[in-house]
Amino acid sequence: MQDRVFIDTNVLIYFISDDIKKKIKAKEILFLRGEPVISSQVISEFVNACLTKLWMLWNFL
Repeated sequence: MQDRVFIDTNVLIYFISDDIKKKIKAKEILFLRGEPVISSQVISEFVNACLTKLWMLWNFL
């Protein structure tokens, strides 16, 4: 049985970032270290961060 790995919001944000080093590390955590566990709180924070970034981008244009 694989160990469970709790995934923090930052790991998800790094996974979609443009920074290659952070993306590779996040991918390693998500897929190579065990069974990932993501709470509803982390999902909520991730969605909020993505929507905030998108909103800021739209306001910049």
